[in-house]
Amino acid sequence: MEGTLVDKRNFGTISVSGKRGQRKLVLQTFDVYGKELWKKEILPTP
Repeated sequence: MEGTLVDKRNFGTISVSGKRGQRKLVLQTFDVYGKELWKKEILPTP
C-alpha cells in the first residue's frame, strides 16, 4: 500500500468491526511512543 513504508521502529494493530456484510478492516501503525504514523481503512466491496 502506498504511503505505508515506515523506516523506524514501530508496531501495528489490525481491527475488524461492523456487522456481517458491512465489516470494516482498520490497519494502523504507531511509533515507539504511541503516536499514529498512518491509518488505512478497508471497506467491503459490493
